[in-house]
Parts: sequence; C-alpha cells; structure tokens
Amino acid sequence: MQKTALNFNWQFKRYETNDHQGFTKETVDLPHNAVDLPKDYFDETITHDVFSYGKTLDLNKNPEKRYFIHFEGVMSETVVHLNGVNLGQHSGGYTPFEIEL
Repeated sequence: MQKTALNFNWQFKRYETNDHQGFTKETVDLPHNAVDLPKDYFDETITHDVFSYGKTLDLNKNPEKRYFIHFEGVMSETVVHLNGVNLGQHSGGYTPFEIEL
C-alpha cells in the first residue's frame, strides 16, 4: 500500500449559508481549525458555520488499483465530492474515516 500526504495547499472558504459557491483564493495547510482563523471570520449571529476545503489532485489512475482518501480528524458533518459527484459522507467529531475515490 502506498500513502501520499495531501495536507498542503487546500483551498478554503467559510459560508454563512449553504450556498457553496466556489472557493476563495485563500489556501491553508491541514490540520486546520477555527482557532487558526481571524476573529472577523465569525459573526455572533451565526450558530452553525459551514467550511469547505477543496484540492486539485493529479492522479494517473491505474484501473487495476483502488484509491482511497483517509481523513484523520474532521469535525461534525462531512460530505466528500470528486468532480461534482458525492462520494460519501461522515458524521462524528474527529473520528478517522476513508472514502474511495
């Protein structure tokens, strides 16, 4: 089994609603959490912030192999998309999970 770290240069965006329209040009490295964000990211009237992380992967897929992405600590509700296709979701705070690409 080959492992490749994908922790660097993720596109990041905070949403005040579930509009999910695009990413900002801001990039972050993982692990990343709200403690790292400037105070002006938060509004006292917002009770549930939605954060999106995006990354472009350059894979030369071998059709005879299976590919998974392993998440070590994602808080609350997570939905994973690849090229607009929902690959799966995970509920639970900071528990590891994998999604097949």
